[in-house]
Amino acid sequence: MRLLPLLIAPPLLACAAQARADASLYVDDATVTPRGQCQLESWLRVRPRLSLRELTSVPACNPRGIEYSLMLSHFPGAGGGNQASLMLKHVWGDLEADGRALAASLAVTTASGGGAGTGWAFNLPLSVALWPRGGTLLHLNLGWNWPPASAGKAMGGAGLEQPLGQDWTAFAEAWVDHHRWRQVGLRRQYGPRVGVDLMAGRRSGPQPERLLTLGLNLALSL
Repeated sequence: MRLLPLLIAPPLLACAAQARADASLYVDDATVTPRGQCQLESWLRVRPRLSLRELTSVPACNPRGIEYSLMLSHFPGAGGGNQASLMLKHVWGDLEADGRALAASLAVTTASGGGAGTGWAFNLPLSVALWPRGGTLLHLNLGWNWPPASAGKAMGGAGLEQPLGQDWTAFAEAWVDHHRWRQVGLRRQYGPRVGVDLMAGRRSGPQPERLLTLGLNLALSL
């Protein structure tokens, strides 16, 4: 419960930006905030082996069919810093009605502290309903990431989303950029406007590490 004020306060302070990016998942889906509405997403991610923490707030609005997002991240402690990403995202198709949709997003990022500089990323998310009656969704991403102070590299991943009754949803995903990530978790929905995520994951490589993410999602109207 002590973490809830930390998760809620940043999106409320950033509400004036009226934008958004991904939630606590690495793999994006081919959906946007409904037209005429806003969404506030935030999460606390902990990487215990390196004693690293990330507190991120992502407000978003979709005034006329294009979603505008502003991701604000803070990394407390020595060697940390701040990061801000402005993103535009558009969707072709209707995943709920057609069972498939394609999206494109473009993000520009600035960072201070470790890894200071400006970078950008382009991503193409594709979402497909595998078994409409069961609600199982497959999300595929392919894009290019050029982070601040690092060389550019292709990125991509795949994720599965499975409803578990009316209020619960299970997630599993694998993501590759400059590292390889795997993550599984659950989302608990409290009515149509509030959702809470709990994700556990792992980064593979020469120095593997675990990560734990607690997320809060809020839906608002313009």
